[in-house]
Amino acid sequence: MSTFSLFGSGDSRSRIDRLWNDYKEYESRDLPDKSAETLLKIKESARKEGLHYDFFKAWEEYVDVMCRRNWKLRDKLTSEKEQAFRWSCIPQDSHPTFPHLWKNGRAV
Repeated sequence: MSTFSLFGSGDSRSRIDRLWNDYKEYESRDLPDKSAETLLKIKESARKEGLHYDFFKAWEEYVDVMCRRNWKLRDKLTSEKEQAFRWSCIPQDSHPTFPHLWKNGRAV
């Protein structure tokens, strides 16, 4: 089990930051395929590095990007997201800041 980390530091943080910058660029250029691909990379990297906020935020963005392309995916992806959150091994009370990172069930 990884150590709890909200934002990370060092190489893992800079790698995730580069991916987030790529995602923002693809979004501004309206490239949903590239956006979704980059969010998958962020989710995987964040999960491996224990960067929980990035993991949750990438999931939220991924669902939004995919549902803009095909609204019928919302139920399936929301269910997958909730399952990923449940199995992420991060109890919401494990860190005093964690509950404040959520607003209406979404990462903020």
